[in-house]
Amino acid sequence: MRDIVAFLYLFIPVFTADLFIKNQRRATALISTIFLMAVLFSLRGALEYNNSLALVMLAQLIDIKAQAYSYFANAPTLLFTAGLSYALALRLFLNSPYKPIPTLCLIGILIACTIIPITAFAATFQRATLAGFIVIAITAHGLWVRRAPIKGSLALLCLACMTIGIYHHVPSVQDISLALQTKTSVHGLNHRAEEWQQVFAILLQDWPSFLFGQGWGGSFYSYTTGGQYVNFTHSLISALLLKTGIVGLGIISLYGAHIARALITLLPKMPIIALCIAIPIAIDVTLYGSYKSLDFGVMLLMIIALSASDDKLPEDKAKSAALLPC
Repeated sequence: MRDIVAFLYLFIPVFTADLFIKNQRRATALISTIFLMAVLFSLRGALEYNNSLALVMLAQLIDIKAQAYSYFANAPTLLFTAGLSYALALRLFLNSPYKPIPTLCLIGILIACTIIPITAFAATFQRATLAGFIVIAITAHGLWVRRAPIKGSLALLCLACMTIGIYHHVPSVQDISLALQTKTSVHGLNHRAEEWQQVFAILLQDWPSFLFGQGWGGSFYSYTTGGQYVNFTHSLISALLLKTGIVGLGIISLYGAHIARALITLLPKMPIIALCIAIPIAIDVTLYGSYKSLDFGVMLLMIIALSASDDKLPEDKAKSAALLPC
């Protein structure tokens, strides 16, 4: 049953897209909800590894138990929120000739929405997610360098100086960096290649398995989970192969192609938003098991909703909404 529910999450756009298509207000509300979800998921994910007073107080406020919530840090909405919040904060900072108090407050909120998910990524050593955020941040700065060379270059230089300063003067950042290097040297790619080999070995046992997979209850011995029998893989593609075989993967690929085409149409209108959606989805499709989560389906819904919207939002509306094209 869990397999089927997770599979149905992929089709959230089919059942709900009409509620958001060409409805800017609902699309903005959807992104705001994603931001809130991401912050709460980040707190849950980071709490297991960080028992600071602030996190404990927040945990008591929203009734969080610290155990076994680290998987929330894998949620694709966290990377989307961190990347888009950073891009929005950068735009507001560079675009405004002066900084009234409301703008400064909004920038502060956006920076908080960036730092909180990054804390969860770092606390749970999510290498691909951290790399994805770096790509988004560099791309946002690159677009500003192209649009306004002087301001964009100065902002990029400031970011580099701040990053170097934080790395050399904040011991916890150095500890996390060392832990990430150690994890890479010890675990490599977390046996993802071996997982694919096991899936292919199962498929090649006989023609029915090759064509139609093992079904929703199919399981296998996985090195990625410490040598346990599990009924999931860490890639949507390999999971579909295991469960539905080549036939099922081919059918779902047609649906995925429609989603990908919608994402491509979104790229010229809202490049940073498109990138903030594309990177976490690509990570979950290839490396992480978060394709089974509800918010993965919500991310797919956002692609359809935004790709069908009108051209870029007016500047005055964009500043008051989270849906600011970058």
